[in-house]
Amino acid sequence: MVKLLKKIKWPKIVQPIVPIMIIPFIATLIISLIVFYVIGEPIAFGMDKMYAGLTWLNDNYSSAPLLIGMICGAMIGFDLGGPVNKTALVFATAIFTDTLAKYGVNDANFVPQTAVQAAISVAPLGVWVATRFFKNKFSKDEKVAASAALGMGLVGVTEGAIPFVAADPVRMIIANVTGSAVAGGLAAASGARFFGGIGSPLGTFIGYIDHQPIPFLSWILCITAGIAVTALIIGFSRKPVPVAPPNEEEIRSEGNEQPNF
Repeated sequence: MVKLLKKIKWPKIVQPIVPIMIIPFIATLIISLIVFYVIGEPIAFGMDKMYAGLTWLNDNYSSAPLLIGMICGAMIGFDLGGPVNKTALVFATAIFTDTLAKYGVNDANFVPQTAVQAAISVAPLGVWVATRFFKNKFSKDEKVAASAALGMGLVGVTEGAIPFVAADPVRMIIANVTGSAVAGGLAAASGARFFGGIGSPLGTFIGYIDHQPIPFLSWILCITAGIAVTALIIGFSRKPVPVAPPNEEEIRSEGNEQPNF
């Protein structure tokens, strides 16, 4: 929309304020109207159905936290902060706060919240692990991007894996969804209770996670299992990166090297 508006020949009198006032205002207005009256309703309908489906599962399968945990975890890894991811987060938070208010801390439903928080760092940390164990299958730029994903994953920011998904969506979505489902399912089925903090292995020490018999080790193992699954799927399904042949300057410099005696 901005590109289209920039092609208009605006009167000279308003040209100084076109890029800072007129174009932003008109573009925002038009896009907002499209969202509200064209694409907003279908998106809202879809999110309502997902929320209703998860609520039905939670109400009817409260004795099967593994299933709910896997579904919530898979949703977290599907679009990395997108509407599916956010639906799972909102659902988990709503279930936790609602049951906490009604039944108290001992009888609150921790399953969805625990699952989404266990899964939230799997995608970025899985990518980072894959770049370390399958070095020949990643370019130099990808390894640099993976370092950023590591930092984001440690603080529970799942968006750290977005550059990799954008470059290779099918493979990465499959890997992220599978690993996130594993982490979410294991954490929920093991009886972990996530009260608050950071949803990552680091969250063991920054937040409050009740997990028996060994809180720190159990939580980390559940998340590590999901990370390992994601990393293995990525690593084994990718092909090695072609090695670029040396350029003429490198060949010339090698030829001029003097032997050491």
